[in-house]
Amino acid sequence: MQTPLKINGNNENIYAGFWLRILALVLDSLFVLPVVFITLYINGLSKYMYFYTLLPSILFMLWYNVYLPQKNGGTPGKLAAGLTIIRLDGNHISWKEAGLLYIVVFVLGIINMAMMSINLLKIDDATFVSLGWLKRSQYLISLSPASFKIISWLSNLWTIIGFIVLFTNKRKRMTGDFIAGTVVVKTQYLEAIETEMNKSID
Repeated sequence: MQTPLKINGNNENIYAGFWLRILALVLDSLFVLPVVFITLYINGLSKYMYFYTLLPSILFMLWYNVYLPQKNGGTPGKLAAGLTIIRLDGNHISWKEAGLLYIVVFVLGIINMAMMSINLLKIDDATFVSLGWLKRSQYLISLSPASFKIISWLSNLWTIIGFIVLFTNKRKRMTGDFIAGTVVVKTQYLEAIETEMNKSID
């Protein structure tokens, strides 16, 4: 059984469309901004400091994008936008769904970190410290072979493809939702969705 396309007596779409998804992404970006700034500051102290922030960065990514959705039904950005991730059968998402939703972005992020680590070893510390954070990032990317440079924009491509897929189905599911077996609904309709699905069972 799948979540209903509509709720009886309500003409509004119960699923998260394009603009709500964009809002959630923007809010998530704002929420993680302080951590990004702190990490950039620490990384700028020395090229070797980058290696000390690798594990904390990975753990933060997993905490924010897997643990919080599994626990609360969404990232802080999604929750603030009034959205909740549920399974296609209407149940709360488990570790499996939360992990599958994030797996592609996580793998691309790990590859990007590995690429940056290799490139860091190619430059001396004085050059690293002399560059601003933006020029430093651009310089490090320029040291990568062409095959690795693709990784730097694949995450953005993944998001774009996800939004294209969203427009092709009635439940507004993105690519990650199809992999994980989830839907993103407006939180205000959670009870109504559960009631509607219980009616179908009866």
